[in-house]
Amino acid sequence: MPCLSNEGVYLIIKKELTLRMNQNPDLKIWNLSQPDGIAGPNDYCNCKLCKPKHDAGNGLSETLFPFINRLAADFPNKIIRTLAYNITAAPHKGISTLSDGRKLATGEMMPNVEIMFTLTDNDKSQPLATSSDIKAVLFRQYIDQWSQKGVKLFIWEYIVNFNYYLFPFPTIHTIKDNFTYFRSKNVKSLFIQCSSMEQSSFSELNAFIYSKMMWDSSQDINLLIEEFCKDFYGNASQ
Repeated sequence: MPCLSNEGVYLIIKKELTLRMNQNPDLKIWNLSQPDGIAGPNDYCNCKLCKPKHDAGNGLSETLFPFINRLAADFPNKIIRTLAYNITAAPHKGISTLSDGRKLATGEMMPNVEIMFTLTDNDKSQPLATSSDIKAVLFRQYIDQWSQKGVKLFIWEYIVNFNYYLFPFPTIHTIKDNFTYFRSKNVKSLFIQCSSMEQSSFSELNAFIYSKMMWDSSQDINLLIEEFCKDFYGNASQ
């Protein structure tokens, strides 16, 4: 990753972003996120400017989110989307300084920033809102913090086992509870990641159930499963 405390880096990225926006003026949402695979401090800059910020707060969050805030302020008519993913799941604790010298309070985000929060490795067999799983408890704390900041929240959920796509992944019976929880936290957008190029466990059923529930999450899951089985298997539905 580039040094997010370096003024030259900021100007390079802003220049490139301006160029791309001018080439695609109708695009409203622009994604600027950490690369995948960033697992620890050895994977991002720890220069004399960055390291004190990281050590004083929540690691990479302390340089990433203020950087995103500054970009969002410089492009107020666009939505700047960024991942809150693994090591950046927690909001930053520091102050953001914008290009015009204005400062945002601790953890505050610009109103045109969308936080794409990823639910990576919590126990998927339990509803997120009530799960005793350690990772789920931590995710609830982070989602609460983001929600209290009033940011645009985008949830990225997983319903597949990447180690073995055909391994049953127990998410269908938690959908209703999870959707209710997301709504209570003012989540505005949702992405459900399954497999794309290869078949995975219950892929057709998942596509049907999740599509139905994203349209109307008040529906009865068991009735939807029954409807799917009748349409998909016909006389073999039982």
